Amino acid sequence: MFAAIFPPDDAVDDLAHIVEPLQDMYPDLRWTQAPLWHLTLAFFGNITQADQVHLNRGVANFVAEREAFQVRLVGSGTFPEPNVAQTLWAGVDSHEDALLKLSDELVTSVQHFGWTLDRRFRAHMTLARARPGQDLSPLVHRLADYSGPFWDVPSIAVVWARQAEDGEPLYELLGEHTFPPA
Repeated sequence: MFAAIFPPDDAVDDLAHIVEPLQDMYPDLRWTQAPLWHLTLAFFGNITQADQVHLNRGVANFVAEREAFQVRLVGSGTFPEPNVAQTLWAGVDSHEDALLKLSDELVTSVQHFGWTLDRRFRAHMTLARARPGQDLSPLVHRLADYSGPFWDVPSIAVVWARQAEDGEPLYELLGEHTFPPA
């Protein structure tokens, strides 16, 4: 279970135009399909159905008290290090670290439910996963100068994630909470 921001189609299309040729060049990576690209704000782990209702309500209340802002996808990086990477990601640029602040405030706003939440946050969007220890430095270098268009963050989604039999991620949208108009 996680809270996320899904980028609009034009932002996805802009990055996909750059990433698609790389997918052909690096077929051994497990590339995330563009429709599943998202910016994770917080992980909630496995929670009960009753807690899902509370979480959705908590996120809705949180979003209702915030203003929308703009972000863009920029550059790339890896977890952990490029020469021994497991994850390739696109970076995120937001004015005055708005995305980091949003994540911190969201986690704080739902802590009273008693869940143990992962407080580590690095604004990113996962593009691909690699076998442990694979050198992704050439990909990081190719994407380093990428700078996508700015876009308005429209909403925060609450998503239930699981794996299909083939290992691909399946996401079920449990709620989408739109920022109020400015």
